[in-house]
Amino acid sequence: MRQLASKGKDAVYHALRSLYRALPLSLEIKIAMKAKAMPLVQTLAGISGAWQGPENTLSALQYRIFTNKDIARRHCQAMLHDFLGAGGRITLPSSPNPRLSVVIVLYNQAELTLACLQSLAEHLPDESEVILIDNASTDATDALLQRVDGAVVIRNDHNLHFLRACNQARDLVKGEYLLLLNNDAQILPGSVEMAISILAENSQAGAVGGRIINLDGALQEAGSVIWQDGSCLGYGRGEHPDRPEYRFRRPVDYCSGAFLLTRTTLFQEMGGFDEAFAPAYYEETDYCIRLWENGYQVLYDPDVALYHFEFGSGGSAHANTLMKRNQGIFVRRHTAYLQAQYPADPKNILLARSHSPKLRILYVDDRIPRPRYGSGFPRACRIVHELSKLGLVTIYCTNHAYESWEEIYVDIPKEIEVMRGWDASELRSFLQERADYYDILWVSRPHNMAHILRMQKAGLISAGTRIIYDAEALISFREQERAILQNDKATITVQEEMRLAAAADLVLAVSTAEADQFQSGGVAQCSVLGHCLQVAPTPASFAERSGFLFVGALPKLDSPNADGLLWFSRTVWPIIQQALGGAARLDVVGYTPDPELFAGHLAEGIRLVGTVPDLAPWYNTSRVVVIPTRFAAGIPIKAHDAAAHGAPVVASALIATQLGWKDEHELLQTSLDASAFAAACVRLYQDEVLWNTLRHNALQAVTRDTDAARFRTTIENALRPPNRRSVESTPTSG
Repeated sequence: MRQLASKGKDAVYHALRSLYRALPLSLEIKIAMKAKAMPLVQTLAGISGAWQGPENTLSALQYRIFTNKDIARRHCQAMLHDFLGAGGRITLPSSPNPRLSVVIVLYNQAELTLACLQSLAEHLPDESEVILIDNASTDATDALLQRVDGAVVIRNDHNLHFLRACNQARDLVKGEYLLLLNNDAQILPGSVEMAISILAENSQAGAVGGRIINLDGALQEAGSVIWQDGSCLGYGRGEHPDRPEYRFRRPVDYCSGAFLLTRTTLFQEMGGFDEAFAPAYYEETDYCIRLWENGYQVLYDPDVALYHFEFGSGGSAHANTLMKRNQGIFVRRHTAYLQAQYPADPKNILLARSHSPKLRILYVDDRIPRPRYGSGFPRACRIVHELSKLGLVTIYCTNHAYESWEEIYVDIPKEIEVMRGWDASELRSFLQERADYYDILWVSRPHNMAHILRMQKAGLISAGTRIIYDAEALISFREQERAILQNDKATITVQEEMRLAAAADLVLAVSTAEADQFQSGGVAQCSVLGHCLQVAPTPASFAERSGFLFVGALPKLDSPNADGLLWFSRTVWPIIQQALGGAARLDVVGYTPDPELFAGHLAEGIRLVGTVPDLAPWYNTSRVVVIPTRFAAGIPIKAHDAAAHGAPVVASALIATQLGWKDEHELLQTSLDASAFAAACVRLYQDEVLWNTLRHNALQAVTRDTDAARFRTTIENALRPPNRRSVESTPTSG
C-alpha cells in the first residue's frame, strides 16, 4: 500500500510538473509565479511541505517544516522555556587540538541559538572547538550560555555586530579549518564532515558552502550569484532543495556567511572580513571574491546542508538598508571583477550559476553510466569523468532516471548535474527551458540520437550547438546477428543507423574497423575513441588458480551476454566437465537484476554470483576467463578487463575480430562449435606455458589499446571545433 501511495504522489507530481512546463509563459514569469502558486497547488494535490518530487530527502530526516516564521519562533521559544525550566544542559566538543573551529556570533534570539547549539552537539566532529561571542544580549542568552559545556564563551560589553565579532575571534581560533555559522542555523547530519573533506582534498579550494534551506522547506540558496551591478542572487531561492539543479557540486561566486567553511590561515592572512562592510552584509561576498582573486575556489556542495531562520540574526528592514549601502562599497572595491559578470537578468541565471566559464555539455544516454551495467556503460563512465574535467556536464537519462542521489554519484563525479526524474517524454520541455544554453550535445545510442534529431527539427537546438554522436557500438550489425540466431526481426537497419550518425557534427567509433564502416556509410567526420583501463595484473600463478570465470551483465535472457552464457552452459560446459573429471566450476560474476530468470537454465557446476564490489579477487583465483559471445558489436570491455588483470581468455572468433587480437598470441580464439570451444578451454586450463604466453601478450596489447592519455586527447579534440583539432593518433586495434 505504501508503494502504491508513493507511486500515486509521483504521478500527481509529474502531472503538475508537466502542466507547469507547458504554460505558454517566459521562464522568468514562471519563476516569479511559482512561489505564489505552489502552496495552493500543494493543498489541492495533497502534497505537504515544500514543493516535492518523488523523493523528499529532507522530510526523511524528520526536521520540522514551518509554514511561517512566527510559528517557528513560537516553537523555538517553547523549546527554550522547557530546556531552561528542566535544567537541561548542552555539551559541545572541546578538543585541545581541534581540527575545526566554529565561531558563532550571538545577539539575543536565545531560542534560535538553542536550536543551533543542539544541532552542533549532535553533528560536530569530536576534533572541534566552539567559540561563542555574545554581543551584550539582553534576553535569555546568558541563562542559556550558563547551560553550555565545552564552548569558549566571549562576552562583549556592547554589540560589535557580526563582522567585527568574527574578526575578534580571528586570532583566537586554533583549528586548521574555520566555520563561520549564524546562530539561527541548524546543520544537518554529515554536513560539516563533507565540507572539511572538500577543503582537505582540494588544495585550491578556499571556502565551502552548501544548501541553505528556509524553515518552510524551500531553498534560500544553493550557492550565490554576483551580478554585474553588484547585486546578488541566491540560486534556487524558493525552489525544492532536492531538484537536480541544486544537487551537484560546482564553483560559485560566493556562499552565504550563514555557513561558510574556510581555511583558518587564509582567513587570518587576508585580515578576516573587511571592516568597511561593518556592521554586516556583503562581508562574506567580499571575502569570497578576494579568495577568487588570490587563486582559490569557492565551492558549493549539496551534501553540506542546513536550515536557516533567514534574518533571524537581524531585523529584515534594517538588513535591507545595510545591504543597499554595502552594495555600493562592494561595487567600488571590485569594479574590474564585476565587469566580467553577467548583467542582472533572470535569463542569465543558468549561465551565472557556476563561476567557471567552461563549455556546457549535455550528455544524453539511457541511464547513469555505471560500469556494472555493461553494454557500453563502463566506457561511458570514463567519458563523463573526462568531460567533467573539461566542461560543465549535465547528464540527461532517457530511461532509468529515478535512482537515489546517493546511488547516482557512486560512480560519477559530484561535479556533474544529473536530471534525476526526467525522461525521454520530457526532453522537449527540458530543451525549451534551457534554450541556447548548451555548447555541446554528446549523444549515445541510435534511439537517443533519434530523439535529439526530432528536437533539432523542431528548432529546440540552436545552430551553434555541436552534436557529437558517440557510437559505443554499431548496433545494427549486432541486431542482424541476434535476429538470425533468435529467429527474430532486427530493431534497426544499417541504413537507419548510418542516417542517424551522419546527422552529427562528429561520430566517435570504438574501433578503426567500425570507424571505417561509418565512413563507408556516409559519415564525414569520424574519430576513434576506445576504452580506457588501468592495467593491474593479479599476482597469483597458474598453479595457484583454478576454475573458470564468466564476467558480464545479465539484464535479460536475450541479451548478448545471457545468450552466450546459456549456449555455453547448454552445449560447451558438459564437455568441459567430462574432460576435467566433473570437478570443474564456472563462476558467473556481473550485474544480474533478476537472478530468478536464470533458475533452471544453468548447468551443474555453474554458480551465479551476481554483482561484486571488486573483480580483482575473482580474476586472481580463476585460471581461465571464457567469452562465448555469439552476437555483439563494438569492443568487448570484458576481454580488455580480463587482460588488464592478467587473466587469459578463451573467446569466440567474433570477439577476437573485434579486438584485433591474434589466436594463440593474446587469446585463444575458437569457433562456435561446442566441441571446439570446449577443447580450447581445456587446453588453456592445462597448458601452463600457453597460459603464461597469453597473459604476457594480452597485458602488452591492453596497455597499448586502452591508453589513458590517448583516450583523454581524443575527447579533448572532439570538443574542439573542427578547425582547431590536433592530429589524433588512431589505435591499430580496439
